[in-house]
Amino acid sequence: MAQGTEATALPVSLPVSGLAVVAHAAGDLRIEEVPLGAPAADEAVVEVAYGGICGSDLHYWLHGAAGESVLKAPMVLGHEISGTVVRAAADGPARPRAPGRGPPGHAGPGAGEVRWPADRPNLSPGCTYLGSAARFPHTDGRSPGT
Repeated sequence: MAQGTEATALPVSLPVSGLAVVAHAAGDLRIEEVPLGAPAADEAVVEVAYGGICGSDLHYWLHGAAGESVLKAPMVLGHEISGTVVRAAADGPARPRAPGRGPPGHAGPGAGEVRWPADRPNLSPGCTYLGSAARFPHTDGRSPGT
């Protein structure tokens, strides 16, 4: 962004629901209409364009678990996604990044947890990410329709 310019939020009407890939149990994978909540002040709105299949998605579908992360309730799969930011977070910095392309998220430990090892937070005990059953309630993922 050029110095001295301000990002402006694009007017966007948010849907109340969307299609998602939902794992219910081992061998039970469904395409479902799921409700979409309003974004919190610290959440940007990303229009998901593409979603890939990850090894953990396959494990949740085929085995109902990915390692020690066991499905205890239906969970939206999907963390290998890309898209376009259509609305910046409401509590963003005074000069937020303009709406556009960017990474939607990453794996990492929850608040207050010690990262282990320090250079690999994705290996931290209790690590969570989009589409993770590591904690309950599970962290829903994002599919192209959500």
